[in-house]
Amino acid sequence: MAFADDLTEQVLLQDHSIFSECLLPWTHLYEIARFFQAASVKERDNIDLAHWARLAAPATNPADLRDLLKVTKPPLAISPSVNLAFQRATIDDLPRLQKSIAGHIIIDLPTKGTELFKTRLSPPEFAKPNELVRKYGADKFLIAKLSDQLLRRLRVSPALQQTFKKFCHCPFRIGNRRFFMFIRKEGTLRLVWTPEDDWLSVKYFINNLLNLQLNKNLSIAKWVSRMTLIISATNPTLDFEPQNIHRVPDLYTDSLIISRDLLDQVIEGLGLTYCPSAIQGIIKSTKFIWRLGRPDEIKPGLIQLWDCQIGNARQNVFIKFQAHRYCHRAGSFIMVDYNEAIPLNKCLNMGQRVKSEIMTDGSGIISREAATKICKAVDRSFDALPAVYQGRIGFAKGLWILDPYYNPKDSTAWIEIRDSQWKAEPCNGFTFHFNLCRISRPASSSQIGKQLIPLLVSRGVSTETICKDLENYISFTIQELNTQDPVRLVQALTHNSGSLQSIRKAALDRMASIVHNPSRYRSFKDDPQISISEFDSIQFRLTPDSLDAQTLSPTSTEEQVVTMLASGFSPNCRIIVDKLRKIKETRIHNAIKFKIPVPESTYVYAIPDPTGTLKENEAFIRFSDFRDFSTGIRISSLEGPVLVSRSPNVAPIDAQKVNLVENEVLAETYFDVLVCSIQGQRSLLSLLSGGDYDGDQVILIWQANIVEQFQNAHPDNYPPLNIERLFEDVQGGTIDKHLIGLYNSDSKAFVRKAQDIQLSGLFKPYFAGKYSYHHSTAEYILGSDNPLTLKIGEIYVKCLDAPKAGIVLKAKEDAQIFKELQNELKKVKDENGKLLVFKNNELPIPRFLQESEKRSSNDPTFKYKRNGNLHVLDALLKVGYDALRKYKTEIDDRDKASHKTRFLAARDSDLSKLFADQKRLYEKKNSIKGSMEIWIGVLRPMQRAMMEVAENYRGMVLSTKHDREQDNLLKLEYGGVLEAHKDDTKKKKVQLKYAGFTYEKAFQYVPEEQDLKLHHIDIKEYHQFISAYLEGVGPFGYSLLKASCLSMCVNPEAFVPYEVAFREICFLKALACQAKSSVTFTLSDATALSDSTITPNCIQTSNSAVGLVSTVSSNLTVPTFSRVPHAITATCFLANVVKTGIVQKRKQVNDGEGSVPI
Repeated sequence: MAFADDLTEQVLLQDHSIFSECLLPWTHLYEIARFFQAASVKERDNIDLAHWARLAAPATNPADLRDLLKVTKPPLAISPSVNLAFQRATIDDLPRLQKSIAGHIIIDLPTKGTELFKTRLSPPEFAKPNELVRKYGADKFLIAKLSDQLLRRLRVSPALQQTFKKFCHCPFRIGNRRFFMFIRKEGTLRLVWTPEDDWLSVKYFINNLLNLQLNKNLSIAKWVSRMTLIISATNPTLDFEPQNIHRVPDLYTDSLIISRDLLDQVIEGLGLTYCPSAIQGIIKSTKFIWRLGRPDEIKPGLIQLWDCQIGNARQNVFIKFQAHRYCHRAGSFIMVDYNEAIPLNKCLNMGQRVKSEIMTDGSGIISREAATKICKAVDRSFDALPAVYQGRIGFAKGLWILDPYYNPKDSTAWIEIRDSQWKAEPCNGFTFHFNLCRISRPASSSQIGKQLIPLLVSRGVSTETICKDLENYISFTIQELNTQDPVRLVQALTHNSGSLQSIRKAALDRMASIVHNPSRYRSFKDDPQISISEFDSIQFRLTPDSLDAQTLSPTSTEEQVVTMLASGFSPNCRIIVDKLRKIKETRIHNAIKFKIPVPESTYVYAIPDPTGTLKENEAFIRFSDFRDFSTGIRISSLEGPVLVSRSPNVAPIDAQKVNLVENEVLAETYFDVLVCSIQGQRSLLSLLSGGDYDGDQVILIWQANIVEQFQNAHPDNYPPLNIERLFEDVQGGTIDKHLIGLYNSDSKAFVRKAQDIQLSGLFKPYFAGKYSYHHSTAEYILGSDNPLTLKIGEIYVKCLDAPKAGIVLKAKEDAQIFKELQNELKKVKDENGKLLVFKNNELPIPRFLQESEKRSSNDPTFKYKRNGNLHVLDALLKVGYDALRKYKTEIDDRDKASHKTRFLAARDSDLSKLFADQKRLYEKKNSIKGSMEIWIGVLRPMQRAMMEVAENYRGMVLSTKHDREQDNLLKLEYGGVLEAHKDDTKKKKVQLKYAGFTYEKAFQYVPEEQDLKLHHIDIKEYHQFISAYLEGVGPFGYSLLKASCLSMCVNPEAFVPYEVAFREICFLKALACQAKSSVTFTLSDATALSDSTITPNCIQTSNSAVGLVSTVSSNLTVPTFSRVPHAITATCFLANVVKTGIVQKRKQVNDGEGSVPI
C-alpha cells in the first residue's frame, strides 16, 4: 500500500459508535487496538468491535481482556507490574491508575514496495514520571519509539525524510481518539490526544507548554531544547511561592564584592523582600555583578570597583542597580531599577579589570527549609541534608546548592535561580514546582577508563604505574574472594562491589522507606502472585525489590552468594565457588576493558564555592561515609594535591591537579561534593572539556603514585580552537520568525511546522561516534599533543552537544578533516622505519578498540608502537589477559585434580533430607495406614516431575552451549551482539515447568488404573488420605518438599535447584543450620526437626518431615498459594547480614561442609 498524499490519519483501530457509548477506559481501548492489530487482515473482517467493547467495559483489569475477548493470536502480555497494580487497586484507585499508564508504539521502516511505515503497539506500561505526565496524565499521550534501522536511514535518505514528515503530519487514530505528534526527544516521538480532537486544540496545547509570544526571541534550537525539559524523568517535590523565587545574576571572574550594609540599602530601594547572594548594576552603560561579601572580606558600607568603573569620578560613583522582582499584579517577574550615588571614599579600587568568564554556570542556591521538604517529599531521611539537588523548576534547570549559612530563624522555603539557569519565560500565574532529578549521595571509590588513561600517561604518569595498578587489582580480587572466612567474604562482596551497591541503591530508590521497615512489601499478603506465560517479556519478570519473580533469586550474582552464605552454606559449596569464579572473571574482564578501579578515587558532583573562601586553584571535599581501602578507617576529608577530571577526556587540559584544603565554613554544610574555587581566570569545570556546574560530575584521584607523576598542562598552551566555522546552523531563526505568524493565521499549518521543526533533528547526521573513533586513532598514532588530535578532539566534544544546539558539522569540512587525518597518518613510520600502509584508504582501528569492544575481525586494525613503546591501552590488554589466562589455567588444573573427589562427594543432606525422610517413610507398604496412597499419589509423582525438570535443565544447558558456539562463530565473522535474552528464555521454560507442579494440582492427581489394582487402593480412601497428608503439609511445606525432592534427584554439583527454587533451597539450609547450632536465626522462629503427629482418619506419623512443616507453618502466616516467605532475600536483610551477626556467629559452627577450598 503506497503512502497517499491526501491521507488524513493513520488508523490503528477504526472508530465505532460503541466506543463513545461505553466510555471505555484508556487501557481497555488500547488493548482492543492491540488485539485488533495482532489479527490478520482476514480475521479483522470477522471481529465485532461492539461485542468486544461490551465485554471489556465491566472489567477493571486490562490484563483480563485477553481471556474475556478470547483472542486467538494474543500479542505480548501486559507486564506483571501493571497487572499487579490493577489487581490491588480499589474502585477509587482506578481513575488515578489509568492516568499513569501510557501506550507505546514501535515505528519501523516501510515494507518493501510501499511507503507506509510499519507500526506495532507494545503492551501498555507505567509512564516514566515527568512534569508532562503529572500535569495532564499519561493516558493522553502515545510514546512512539523509532527503530534503530529507521533512525539510520532517516539520516541519509532525503526521500525517506519527506515520506516520514507526511507520515508524522497525520494524526494516529485509536478508536474514538486521535493523537497528534508534538514533541521529539532523540529517537522518541510523543503524541497527544485532546478532547476537542482538532488542530486548534493541539495548537493551544503546544503554546501552553511554552508560551510563544513571551519567548518569541528564543532561537528555534533553544525552543526545541526547552520543550524537552518537561519530559525529563523527575520526581515531584514541592511548589515554591513566586515571591520566594529569587532571580539573581551569575558570578564572573570580574565580579567584585559588596558589603551587607550597602546591599541592604539597595534591597530597600529595589523593593526586594530578601537578600540576594549577588546583585547586578550598570555603570556607564556597562553591566557588572557584585556578590555579597562576608564581614571579614570587606568593611561595612564599602563596595569594590575596577579602575575603569571609577574612571574620572571625583566625589561619587553612580550605579543603577537592577533586579528581577515578582509582581503579583502582573503575575510575572519584572525588572526594577534603583539608582545609588556611592561616595568615592566608600569605593575600593581593585585595579585593572580582568577578562570576564562565568564561574557559576548552571548552579543556584536553595534554602535548608526547601531542601528538607524535598527530602521529605521523596521519603528520604538523612543525618545531614544532601549538599546538592539537581532538578527542574519551570523552565529553569541545573544544580541547586544548599545554603551555606545556617539561620535558625529562616523557616521559608526559598530558591535562587541564576540567569544561566533561567531558560525561558513562563506564562503569567505559572506554578513553580520543583521537579527533582537527583541528589548527592555518599561517595564511593571510582575507576579510570580508556579516555582518561592515555591522558594520564601523556601528562607524565608512566605506563608501568597503570599496568601495575591493574595487576594489583586482579591479584587482590582473586585473593579477597578466595577467603574461607564467610564474614570477610560477605564484606568483600558488599563493600567492595560497586555493581552490588548500585543495585541496592536502585532497589531502595524504588522503595524509599524500606531501609526503615525491612518487612515492607515482603509479607505473604504482598508476595507477587504473578502469572507468567511464554508471551511475557523477560525484563519485566522482577519483583519491586529486583528479585526474579519466579524463583525470588536476587538478580545480582554477588547478592546470590551473600544470600547463600547467610542461609548457612559454606564458602566451599561448589555452587558458591562457581558463582565466585564468575564474579572474579567479570571484575577482571571489566578492568581489562579499561574500567580499572582506583581505591583512592571517587566520582562526585562539582559545585562552585558559594562562600568565596577558596583561593585560586583550591578545592574542598568532605565525606559522609568513605573508608580507606587498605585500612578500612573512615576518611572525613582530604588535604593536598588531587587530580580532577571530567568526561570526555580529549585534551591535555581535561585533567587538572588542584590543591585540596580544609575549610571550616564549607565543612559545616557540604559533604560528598567537590567545592571548586570561584577565584582565578577560569572556572575549573570550564577547563575540563568545557563543562559547567548544572549537574556535571567529576572523578577525583588522590592515589599517590598517580598524582605525584602527573604534570599539569597549562591552559595558555592549549587555547580554544576556532571550530565554530566548521559547523552550520540547521535550526536557524527565532520563534518570531518561524512560528508566530502561522500561530495567528493557520492552526493546521502551525502544528505541521512545529512538527517539522521537531523532526528536523532526526534528519541530520550525528558525527559524535565517528569522531570518537577518529580521535582514538589520532591519539593512538600521532599522540595527544598533536595539533590534529587536539582539533579532532574539540570537534568530537562539539558534536556531542550539536543536536541540542541545532548545529551540524558541514559535509565538506568533515571530508576535509578525514583527508587531513589520512595524509598525516601516511607520514608515520613503524618501528622498522617503513611507512604505514592502510588498505582502501580506510582509517585503521587501534588494536585495543577491536579487542575491548569485540569488533568484527574484518575491520582494518593494527598494533602500533610509538617510539618503540606499546600504547598504554595495548599494554594493559596484554597484562590483563596474561593474568586472566594464568588464573583460568590454575582453576582448570585444580578442577581436573579434584573432579573425581567432587563427583563422588556426598550430596548436601540438609537439602535432600526432607524428601528423603518422607520417601523412606512411605515408599514401601508398612504399618502406617495410607502410606502407599501417599507414595503413589504425592511423593512418586513429585519425584518423577522433578526428574523431568532436571532432564529438561540438562537439555537446556546442552542447547545453550551449542547456540553460544554458533553465535561465537557468527560474531567472529560479522561482529556485534546477537539475540538478547535467548538463554534467559530457555531457563524460564524450565522454571515454568517446575512452577507448574503446584500444591493445588497435587489434590487433583489420580494414579494410573494399574497402580490402583496392583496395590488394592480404594479411590475414595485414596482421596481422603491424600487430602489429609497435603493439608498437614500445607502449601509452605509442599514447596519445601518439592525443592528437597529436586535436590535429591540431581547430582551433588547440579545447579538446577538453585536456578528454579532458590528461595526454598536457602530456606531449607537455614532451617538445617539452625537445628545444628544454638545460633538464634533471625529469619523466623521456626523450630528444629521434631517428632509430631497428625491424625486425620487415624493416620499416625512419627519422626517425619510433616512434623517440621506443621511446626514451621504454625509459626508463619500461610497464604493460599505455595511459596516460602522471601524475607531471606530481602534487600535490607542482605545489606545488614554482618551487622546482625548471622554469618559471624556461624563462623564457629561445623556445618558439615568440606574444609578444603576448590
